[in-house]
Amino acid sequence: MHKVMILTDSTADLSQAYIIKNDIATIPLFIRFNEEIYLDGIDMTPSSLYHKVEQEKVMAKSSGLRSADFNIVFKKYLTRGYDIVYIGVSSKLSGSFQSAEIARNSMEKERIFLVDSLNLSAGLGLLVAKAVDLRNEGLPAIKIKEVLEMLIPKVRSYYIVPSLDYLYIGRKINGIQKTLGKIIGLKPIIAIMHGQVKVYKKPFGSMEKLIGKLVAIYEKDYPFTDISHFMVTQSLAAKCKDYLLGIIHERFELKDIIECDAGCVISCHTGKGTLGIAYLKK
Repeated sequence: MHKVMILTDSTADLSQAYIIKNDIATIPLFIRFNEEIYLDGIDMTPSSLYHKVEQEKVMAKSSGLRSADFNIVFKKYLTRGYDIVYIGVSSKLSGSFQSAEIARNSMEKERIFLVDSLNLSAGLGLLVAKAVDLRNEGLPAIKIKEVLEMLIPKVRSYYIVPSLDYLYIGRKINGIQKTLGKIIGLKPIIAIMHGQVKVYKKPFGSMEKLIGKLVAIYEKDYPFTDISHFMVTQSLAAKCKDYLLGIIHERFELKDIIECDAGCVISCHTGKGTLGIAYLKK
């Protein structure tokens, strides 16, 4: 049986320390400012992204991976004797997964196993964490793919989005909703459902109040969840993340809490201050 390389992309938002510790490979997506192109997490961080947005008054856009990008990485690990399990950003949000399929079909495809997460950020990172568990249990690549595809419908991921500007640009709300929302202090909670971003709730008030609502969502599901991993991600919202974690540690028994920093892809679509969680239902 070949060794297994777990491969994902930068939208999983896993820390470099976690990636190195768990022998995970990642491919960065692209961030565009007009004609300028940057590699997510390599040429640009969320801090530098927000600084550039404020300075130039231009919104960033994310761009998916090309088949050539996958060709390079697939060949690298195949020649080193690995079977590959690629767990990628939702095919309904990015063309990256289709590019991976094209690349796979041009080489030893029986050693490359593709998993469409139908998620991103913490939800994608959660599936990567489960893939690592399965590899550590000694499962071959094909079995890892099969188990992950059974878990995908059980992933739940929710995010508080304090900035309405980014949701408006992404066409998740209209102009009237944006204007009225700013007046009343609306801070939507979005969810990834069936591979797409949906506005789940439209609460308003302080971040502490909204974090309480996020916790309430999890509390309702908690008796029916897999407690092996719980994901928390944030985009320049460290204080809010710590406040959330304090509540989570106090109320719930969890085996592993994985803290992530949102990368440039999710940051350019949700904005500064975004805070999210992801978990698996049984």
